[in-house]
Amino acid sequence: MKKRKERRKQAGLASKAGGSPRASTSHLPPDPAVAWIWYLAAGIAALGLAGFTVMLNSDLWFHLAAGRLILEDRAIPRVDSWSFTAAGQPWHNHEWLSDVVYHSWAQAFGVDSLVYWQWGLIVATFLLLFRILARLSGSFPWSFLLTGFAAVVAAPFVDIRPHLYSLLFYAVLLQQMLLRRAPSRALPLLFVLWINLHGGAVFGLMVLTLGLASFALFPGPDVKPEQKARRTRLLELAAIWAACVLACLVNPFGVDALLYPFRLALEADSPSRTTLTEWRPPFVPGGIQSPLYPLAIGLFAAAGLALPFTGAFRKPRRIAWLSLALGLLTLAMSLQSRRFIPLFAMSHTMVLGLAGARLLQRPFLRRLAERRRLRIAVPLLALAAGLVRLAPQPLTPRAFPLLTRMESMPVEVLNFAEVNRLQGRVFSYLLWAGYVDYRTAGRLRVYLDPRSETVFRPQTQRRYIQVHSLRPGWQGVLDASGANYVLWPHEREIERRFISTLVGSGRWSYLYGDSVSVLLARSDIRPPQPLMATGPSAQRSLALARREMARDNLQDAETLLRDALEEMPALPNACLDLVRVQMALNKREEARDTADGCRRMMLDERRRRILRELLGQT
Repeated sequence: MKKRKERRKQAGLASKAGGSPRASTSHLPPDPAVAWIWYLAAGIAALGLAGFTVMLNSDLWFHLAAGRLILEDRAIPRVDSWSFTAAGQPWHNHEWLSDVVYHSWAQAFGVDSLVYWQWGLIVATFLLLFRILARLSGSFPWSFLLTGFAAVVAAPFVDIRPHLYSLLFYAVLLQQMLLRRAPSRALPLLFVLWINLHGGAVFGLMVLTLGLASFALFPGPDVKPEQKARRTRLLELAAIWAACVLACLVNPFGVDALLYPFRLALEADSPSRTTLTEWRPPFVPGGIQSPLYPLAIGLFAAAGLALPFTGAFRKPRRIAWLSLALGLLTLAMSLQSRRFIPLFAMSHTMVLGLAGARLLQRPFLRRLAERRRLRIAVPLLALAAGLVRLAPQPLTPRAFPLLTRMESMPVEVLNFAEVNRLQGRVFSYLLWAGYVDYRTAGRLRVYLDPRSETVFRPQTQRRYIQVHSLRPGWQGVLDASGANYVLWPHEREIERRFISTLVGSGRWSYLYGDSVSVLLARSDIRPPQPLMATGPSAQRSLALARREMARDNLQDAETLLRDALEEMPALPNACLDLVRVQMALNKREEARDTADGCRRMMLDERRRRILRELLGQT
């Protein structure tokens, strides 16, 4: 009798919150302490699964540079001042507020501490998702599994960029649309913030439209059926929608901030679809991939087909219809561009949560859920699993250079440019151009950077692609560009051929290089004399070590590599090189000790595999 009263009480609470009918036989434990353990487990698991994606972050640096420029000038820049191909052209910086946040955070806590900003948004997003799923399915264990799966599917695209705001605000919007009897009248405030942080606010308006339509088409049982009351409710919903649209106009670019994403989406032949692989469809080879994305599509399709047989379309039907509509919308978006996979990763779990809720009502599972020992043991096991996943990861700002692959940036070359006050036009590798903006603040003006359509014309992007791919006529494009310098990587064969062809032409000469890049100068350019040497740094030691390795001076290279790692422990390239050198010197035990100390910085499987191969392990 007591248990039945508890279940009825729980059902009443869920009903007041606008939960799904499945909550009426909820497996959610009434003990708040147990609920807190589940939330803690979900947050830790989400952080461990989605918070440590290693990616060469080309966007972050121009965002930091833009934030610095905005605060220095106390104005949002309207024209470009960092390139020599679009100087003075309009700059549609629709993420200006994100730029200010980035730079302010970096000024207050250091650039490396931006990992805390990233981790905070990830945990907040997936905790909101977990809460929504728990209310829809009535089961913490099922919601924990779905949240973890969503984090894994989204993880390859989760890095330090403004799009994390859109993931968080989407979760907030889902909570408003799925867990409430009526949306909050404060929603316009969300959109004012959203539109100035990230262009995903346009997607938010699409979600809002579907959500408000579901309120209008499927009113709850508490809504009065009288025509006058229904008309009043429709007017209230229309007012909220109009207020949110008007809120999106509160930005420095007005209506253009809303039109820009549509123009971008409709330009199917845009060069950015080639230069930026995240814009490509998910099943096109190359670029970032989410291995579990096809499985997510399959599960979503199966759950969607099963929904009519689970009773999900009974009252309140609104939740099932809206969940299915959002899943289909984000699936269509993600099939067009892989950058939308995180949105689908979140959306499809709503349908899985509703479909799984029916299964969870089976008598056997209900009896298991009611056992007190299991109610405590299962969340503790989930918490332990999250901690095991998180334990090997670096949880300090030391993670920043690892997650952003700073060892692949031309840090030492730009140290050289800074010391010698080099200025002029530089034809830079695209993924480094934002870093050039950040380091030189326009002193070295780039040919093209990741701001793409917000600044640059399509023909500029196509010419860059021609040079980058060494297509016929590429040397003529480079010579005609008027660039004084070329900043280019030298790790791959095609990159070394690019450099040797330019130097061999006699029109370009080698000026400086580091472990990942070279700086060429046009032959008629006279750099300041004498050239100043850069100060001691980990990147300088690594560059010198690579030079000694090429000369077969392995003892000197070993010393320099130790210096580099002492100066900057989070330098995977130096770690791998030191293991190579020690193995070549037949110092196998020292190489194994070095490898053991370096494993924590090998966050991606590719580097771990290289390390195993160096040690002769399978």
